[in-house]
Amino acid sequence: MERAGTAAFGAGRAGAMATKKRGVSRSSARSRSALLRQRDTPGAAHALARCCREDIAVIPPGGVLRTLSPLPVAALRLEEAALGAARKFGFETVADLLPVARGPLARRLGMATIDRLDQALGGKAEPITPREDVVIPEVERRLLEPIGTAEAIAQVMQRRRYLDKRAG
Repeated sequence: MERAGTAAFGAGRAGAMATKKRGVSRSSARSRSALLRQRDTPGAAHALARCCREDIAVIPPGGVLRTLSPLPVAALRLEEAALGAARKFGFETVADLLPVARGPLARRLGMATIDRLDQALGGKAEPITPREDVVIPEVERRLLEPIGTAEAIAQVMQRRRYLDKRAG
């Protein structure tokens, strides 16, 4: 959820996320959110939202490295092969990866690991692209005669709901 330009950073965005969370919880789904500043990264938000224990996590200004360090390596969105190699070499948290030179780390876990680590820490740009549905849902109802009044439309819609209830 993008909330750029909110006047009261902490209260405004956190309040918006709390409102979103209440809406999701009404639908019996579970949600987690991460609150970052605009110059923080989507990779950090993803890692925190997936692996943090709080429902709404806030990264303090300048605290991306400190916040991500205790998270598991899986928070970096690595492929299964890289996660297996990380376990094999004893890398459990993001902090375990940080002191290792990039060359040996890339040989052990793959170049994608370096890219994901850089994306999460802000060293490499990660554009956000919207996802689009491949198929746009469409519903059509053909009638023998045209209808134009609100009452006729309501009657057709009510009949459809009745049939859906009986079918489902």
